[in-house]
Amino acid sequence: MVAAPPALARSLAYAGWVESEEAGRRLQRSLVPGQRVVDRQGRIWRWDGFTRIAPGPSPAAELLRHKNRLVVLAEEIAREKEAARMAEQSAAAARAARQRAAEADRQKRSELRSAEETAAATRSAEAEIERQGLMMEARLTAATAAIEAVAADLAETRAQDEENEREMSALPDSALARATLDATRLAAGEARSQEGNTRMALDKLGREAEARRGRLSAIEVEERSWRQRCAAAARQRAALVERRGTLEQEIANVAARPAAIAAESETLTTALAEAAANCRRSGDSLASGETRLREATENSRRANQALAAAREQRARCEVLRDGANEALLWLAREIHERLDASPEALAELAGLAAGERPPDPIETSARLDRLIRERDNIGPVNLMAESEAAESEARVTGLRHERAELTEAIARLRRGIAALDQEGRQRLTAAFDRVNGHFSALFARLFGGGRAYLALVDDPDPLAAGLEIMASPPGKRLQTLSLLSGGEQALTALALIFAVFLTNPTPVCVLDEIDAPLDDANVDRFCALVGEISDTTGTRFLVVTHHRITMARVDRLFGVTMAERGVSQLVSVDLARAVRLRLTA
Repeated sequence: MVAAPPALARSLAYAGWVESEEAGRRLQRSLVPGQRVVDRQGRIWRWDGFTRIAPGPSPAAELLRHKNRLVVLAEEIAREKEAARMAEQSAAAARAARQRAAEADRQKRSELRSAEETAAATRSAEAEIERQGLMMEARLTAATAAIEAVAADLAETRAQDEENEREMSALPDSALARATLDATRLAAGEARSQEGNTRMALDKLGREAEARRGRLSAIEVEERSWRQRCAAAARQRAALVERRGTLEQEIANVAARPAAIAAESETLTTALAEAAANCRRSGDSLASGETRLREATENSRRANQALAAAREQRARCEVLRDGANEALLWLAREIHERLDASPEALAELAGLAAGERPPDPIETSARLDRLIRERDNIGPVNLMAESEAAESEARVTGLRHERAELTEAIARLRRGIAALDQEGRQRLTAAFDRVNGHFSALFARLFGGGRAYLALVDDPDPLAAGLEIMASPPGKRLQTLSLLSGGEQALTALALIFAVFLTNPTPVCVLDEIDAPLDDANVDRFCALVGEISDTTGTRFLVVTHHRITMARVDRLFGVTMAERGVSQLVSVDLARAVRLRLTA
């Protein structure tokens, strides 16, 4: 059925094929050494009893298939590398486009910010110009009022000057006075007296007239100054009016600028949206390229794995082939050593004629093994085997019973531990909440404000968690106890101690030098707190202290004094009784 080179003709001469599995099994018992039969499904029956029902792949076929697969995978790897290269190029182009779009976006946003800043500066300049215009109008109104006041003063001065002129014109003439003086020499004394009075009045009026003329000159100078200032104000007003018109024009331009800015903003928004869309498309292309690259890499990895598996399978087949060759050589040597003949001469040694069927090697081998085992199993007879078996059975039964009892005891112990843990967690949580509440209240009481609390850290299980003290004195941030100062740590520790005490108070409490690290103000707070707790819980506090404030706040003092050298004496003072006696006195 199969043609082969001469090197394989001898091997193929001992091979045949059958149509069914039953025929193969039936013919296997009649095979001579070296013969074998196969069927179309790949099942094989060999002369030595070897049977392979589940067909396996042929090493040569597998090797050829792997070689073909390697060729296909090499082509696929080349195509995937080219696709990956194209994807990398497209991804690089997409990244460049995205960078350009991002740069354009940043530039447009910068221009938009610059335009908004320019509009804001223009609005500020417009407000400043309006403010300056209002100030100029106010100054112009004040200048006009001042000019009117100066004009009123000038008119009043002129009227007073005219009145003085009229008074001077109403005075008598000096020539007439001399004639009258000559005519009335008889009344010289009265005339001289009247003349002196008249001259005095005339001098006074002259001085007043000179002063008024000086004032008129000053008023004229001031009037010229005010007129000049009025002209300057008028010019400045004209300039301001002109500037106002210019600013109104600029305001109109600026008012039209937001529409242009809005149009530019819309254009920039459209460009930004296009850039974002391009960026998204570039990102999609990049993601697609990266996906293809990953797929190509994965295919390459799978191909490398397949190649490695094929190489490993090839090496395994070569090892099996070498092992089979060595096994054949070993069998040939063993046949030669035992029988001093070649494998081809076994049929002649067994007394089989040409074409005669040898006995079934499987049955022969099984019979030989059975006989050897029967021989080995006979051995010496144990007369105590039955009693030993009974003892072993009893011991096994006892061990099984003990094992069941131990398992039940372990289960009960675990349930008890779980119940104790649950009860412990509940009690610990309740006690922790009470202590935390007392601690927060006492901390605020001792510090005059602030807040503090206890926190379970490092583990959600209260039985395994650690304890952290968080405190925030007035004016400070919340922090751990180790970050506070020495006095703050001492007060916080006092608050925690009394919080635990308030959770489960006792009839007597001893405090040993607990006020040593505190200053006078905090010692006073500590004494007040101890008094409140004593009144609330009825606890008697025994305080060992050297602080004068603490000793002044207690009900009774006990001390040790040495009146004589080497002789100590106990001294006690009832301060509460002393206070009562003082109040009754």
